[in-house]
Amino acid sequence: MKFSSITTTLTLTIFTTTALCGGFSESCDLEVGRTTLTGDASILRSYCKRTDGEWGEETKLDLDTCLGNDDGKLVHRENGDFTENDGCTGMYLRSDLPAIVYTASCRDFKGDVRWSEIDLNGIITNRDGVLECDT
Repeated sequence: MKFSSITTTLTLTIFTTTALCGGFSESCDLEVGRTTLTGDASILRSYCKRTDGEWGEETKLDLDTCLGNDDGKLVHRENGDFTENDGCTGMYLRSDLPAIVYTASCRDFKGDVRWSEIDLNGIITNRDGVLECDT
């Protein structure tokens, strides 16, 4: 009986943790003009469903809090500041469902520029109508 209770608790904990990682495209409005980039193209804006099934207010996420520039390559990094010192510029977004591809021109350690892509759907979560970076 004790073993069954521990197994159930562990299973629910694992499911809850993995269910909230990435996958924002499944519950956010990806119609043209509803999920966009603003400012210097490092702010992701969208409308996402809340846990009650209703649409929330517009939510914004500064991608500098999610992405870093690792020698000219976009990487998932908490507080990565990928745009710092003009590290990455020329950003744009494209929907290639299930991927939401974010592309940028990034400088490597030598100062050369190269194009890099990352799937935002794998690193951004909709948490009750609010976009958040996975940690």
